[in-house]
Formats: sequence, C-alpha cells, structure tokens
Amino acid sequence: KNNKNIPAFIDLSYLDELADGDNKFKEEIISHFIEHTPYTIKQMRINLSTKKFDALYGNIHKLIPQFTFVGLKTVIADSEYIELMSKNKKESKKLSDKIDIIEKKINKGIRELKKIINIVN
Repeated sequence: KNNKNIPAFIDLSYLDELADGDNKFKEEIISHFIEHTPYTIKQMRINLSTKKFDALYGNIHKLIPQFTFVGLKTVIADSEYIELMSKNKKESKKLSDKIDIIEKKINKGIRELKKIINIVN
C-alpha cells in the first residue's frame, strides 16, 4: 500500500484498523471531526473566559478520543493538561496558551485531513 501522499502530521493507523477497509466509515469520522471541532474550540474559549470549567472539561473530554481516531496525537498531552486543569477548576494563562497551541495543531490537522479525504475518494 503506497501512502506517500498521506501527510505525515496525521497518523491514521488506528482509524484504518477500526475501519477495516470501510472507506465510507473512515470518511464519516474524518468529516465529523472537520465539521465539529472548530466549533468546540470556540466553545472552549467562551467557557474559559466565563469560568465555566465544567463545560470546558466536557468540551476537551469529548475531543480527546476524537484526536486518537483521526491520528492527531500531537495535541493529546496538551489536551490532557486542559482536561486536568478544567476538572480542578484552575484558571491560568497557561490554560489559555494550551488552547491556542492545540487550536493551531488542530487547524493544521484539519487541512491535512481534507487532503486525506480527497485521496480516499
């Protein structure tokens, strides 16, 4: 199998294993991530600015498994930090910085996932 056209920032090995050759399933998971994740990041910013830590925790807790599905492993450690800090209701500049970091990586991941969808089709 020649994957040289697949961008290196994303590791789809887990999703490939889950999909077991079902490209439609794979495309649905990727499309869902592309469509919903930017909105969730916006909600995280709002929840942080309004100190709604339970909602922020819910946002990031819901995203972490999706990062695994789409192979965006580079955001997991920062996401777990956000999850822990929001669960403990700890506000810090670092929390906002971590959201910035994962948002940049997610945006890069989304660009690459869009390329992958074009390859899959």
